[in-house]
Amino acid sequence: DGEPAGTVRWTRRRDSSDEGHIRRLAILPRFRGAGRGDSLMAFAEARMREAGMRIASLGIIAQFGKLQEYYERLGYRFRERKTFDDFAFECIIMAKSLEAQSPTGACACAPASLERR
Repeated sequence: DGEPAGTVRWTRRRDSSDEGHIRRLAILPRFRGAGRGDSLMAFAEARMREAGMRIASLGIIAQFGKLQEYYERLGYRFRERKTFDDFAFECIIMAKSLEAQSPTGACACAPASLERR
């Protein structure tokens, strides 16, 4: 019916010419569970590729295990744990290669030896 169901935002990382960072993915509660988040992420990743990005990254609050599992399902892999002076929660930074994926889905941007924490 044309009503917005969600949003996604990405920016080019200031410290990298080939990495985009997902800043916000949000789906209204009544629209969740129907694949809209997957579609918005695919849309953002396609726009990043078109803009010359080779890597997509994002950050989540470390305590949100289900959210980490969701992004892992989309091909994102753990990169690092990080704290910020102006944010009260520990974060997990995840990344995904936007280049052709290998058959195993390995990400060139996150070492395979780093497991989910």
